[in-house]
Amino acid sequence: MGNVDSTAPLQLVFDVRTNPGDVYTITVPESITNGTGVYTIGDSDPISAATGTVISTTYNTNHTKTFTYRFDSVASVAVNINFALHNNYNAQPTPIAGMGASSKSITWTYAGQQLDPINFTQVIMPVMNPQAVTRVLPSSSTYKVIYANQDYVYQFSVGETDGIDGSADYATGQVNSAVNYGTTIRVPVPRYFTLDESATAARNGFSDETTITQPGGASSDIVITVPKGSGRQYWQNAEPYYFVGQFKTTPPLAGEKLVADGPAVVTQTIVDPQGQERTLTARAPAWTEYLRSGDGLVPCPSGSSECLVLSINGNNKGEKTANNLLLDPARKVPTLNFLGFSNSSASNFTDVELTIDVPSGFDATALVLPNATSTLPGLTQYRYSITLLDGTTMTGVAKPGDTITQTKDSPMRTVKLYPNMLASGAYTDRAESCTTLVSDNADCAGKSKMYLQGSLAAKYDDGTPVKGGDMIKTLFTITIPSVRMKDPQTGELVTFTQTVSNTQQVVLEEQLVAAVGTWGAAGERQAARPQERGLPLHDGERRRQSDHTVHLRTDLLLCAAVRHSLQQRPVDMAQQSWRCDRRSGSDDVPGG
Repeated sequence: MGNVDSTAPLQLVFDVRTNPGDVYTITVPESITNGTGVYTIGDSDPISAATGTVISTTYNTNHTKTFTYRFDSVASVAVNINFALHNNYNAQPTPIAGMGASSKSITWTYAGQQLDPINFTQVIMPVMNPQAVTRVLPSSSTYKVIYANQDYVYQFSVGETDGIDGSADYATGQVNSAVNYGTTIRVPVPRYFTLDESATAARNGFSDETTITQPGGASSDIVITVPKGSGRQYWQNAEPYYFVGQFKTTPPLAGEKLVADGPAVVTQTIVDPQGQERTLTARAPAWTEYLRSGDGLVPCPSGSSECLVLSINGNNKGEKTANNLLLDPARKVPTLNFLGFSNSSASNFTDVELTIDVPSGFDATALVLPNATSTLPGLTQYRYSITLLDGTTMTGVAKPGDTITQTKDSPMRTVKLYPNMLASGAYTDRAESCTTLVSDNADCAGKSKMYLQGSLAAKYDDGTPVKGGDMIKTLFTITIPSVRMKDPQTGELVTFTQTVSNTQQVVLEEQLVAAVGTWGAAGERQAARPQERGLPLHDGERRRQSDHTVHLRTDLLLCAAVRHSLQQRPVDMAQQSWRCDRRSGSDDVPGG
């Protein structure tokens, strides 16, 4: 059993004709001495009290479990001793004690006399299937060629099972800690490749003693050292190993194919059931990469702008095309827009300009920058130039995660940001609200994206009032002067630029009935009397929220909407009570 071709279940059946006073014992060895292994010994089927008794005893010193059967009558008995078979997914020790083939014996006695044992073989043998190094940021399937002298991210997968069963399922990207008594991986690199050891360590985030180095420097082998017990098991969501680095060389005049001198080699030590060290070796195809010539000015395939993606969204996830913003002079709406960006091209950019055109009607007071994360490598600062409505220009330098706030009581109208680096593969979180309600979006805490903050103004810049039903549009643009794209209309090469927009609809409290309302349906429990019927509350997606009493954690907008809806219903409201708690943001709508 174990890593063998058979998938038959493990069964042990005790079938006997008994007499009063008979005593049998059956002793089963554990799969391994320090953990789960191939199987776990369960319980015996019970026998009737009139027939006798069965007890089980686990002996930790010799790693066995003994079942003792005492019979009080003449009977024919057939019971199973049950086992749970495991697969390559289950958690195992780090590492397993004893790999390879081991002989095991189930012993049994009658009246204290040993009977012939039952012997079987258990096999625990890891299997490795390492894959060639591949580029993941940006993906080699999207960009076949890359630039010299820019950092990229690559991955190397060992593809190792713990050998508990005979399948290839649940193989780990890293060395499998369940079978690792010490592993060294040597990865020859294509010419010029230089590993950034610090960025590589940060990208992998090892919590064990694994290291990834390039002792010989540029063009020399990468060495992954995984000491005994280090590595990951499948249930721990083990990702592959990541390499961060670049090809340091003068960009070639023409495209160039680079191939490592040989395959990646994984050399692993295991220990067999007799305590002897054994060596396992596996190889992966040689690492191949393609450098493009140094004259590349068009970063996206086919000359489009699709490899640099902007995203923008409004305060809430409205059901209509436009998001909704509440016109409520007594209350601020902290987030006016969410904004995000990403670079899936093969190029790093140091001359990116991000522009937010803040519309008339928004009293924009601040901009929150994306947090510093591993998804924005090299981005350490933003220069900014912000023009306020009164013509004032704010300039300065901010760090990731900073909040840039207006310096005068005048709303922001044009925001220009100049990040020092937008690396290949860099990205923020998607620009989207974290709630369907007009709210402060507290659920977005920890997200790395931009937040345009402020409130909806009572008047536009020209003094005309902002009214319910008005549409207000925000524009978000990226420009990169150093590169080109094809003009969608003429096909000519022009400066790279892309613009996205978000339109939000101004709403009044009474206009929100379509988004949140009540329907006079009976509760889930059939009401005994008409006056016991509740007013079940639904959100805009028609999901049931309550039975007889509604308790909502929401904002004042929803309170107003529900109140207005209740007032419009053709039901007797005389006995209905309503309370909107402005401090807690909760509503109570007792149902009669």
